[in-house]
Amino acid sequence: MKPEKSMISFLFILIITSFVLSACAGGNVLNTQVVKDKSQIEGTYTLILYGTAEYEGLNSIAFLDREGDDYTFVPYAPGYNFKTIKQVNAAEGIEKANSFIKRQANYRTSRIRKIVNKQDDTIGYEVRPLYDAKAYGQADVLMVTIIQEDNNDIKIIVDILSRVKRIFDGRRR
Repeated sequence: MKPEKSMISFLFILIITSFVLSACAGGNVLNTQVVKDKSQIEGTYTLILYGTAEYEGLNSIAFLDREGDDYTFVPYAPGYNFKTIKQVNAAEGIEKANSFIKRQANYRTSRIRKIVNKQDDTIGYEVRPLYDAKAYGQADVLMVTIIQEDNNDIKIIVDILSRVKRIFDGRRR
């Protein structure tokens, strides 16, 4: 086969694969944006505290789901991996979130990001831990995917980066 035809075939397969994968996702992946001033966060929220003991609790993270809107945050995890607290004001929610995520020994600080829908409206917040970069090769060790389902459920998928898992797996041998 000529190189041009090979390249065209490859691109065609790549395009078809990307369409199939996006169709399988079952929703729209939402974006997050850094919050510069947390005092601007107001309202009442459901606080979601997510985390397990696996990998020394590195996957601890918190979410603030704005109450009274059309969206419901749903962690993609068994119920025993997260706890929800309803009717929490913004300041209290951020304080509890920070207390929860800083339990890991290499915790250094947190970063708050607002979660926005496709219309760029803020529908909630993520309170993410940042760790000692020397311990794991980088400060941010989580991979978080936030998907808006057709019924306005917001599916939250949390995982630890593969390269960080490999650090732990190497220690276990």
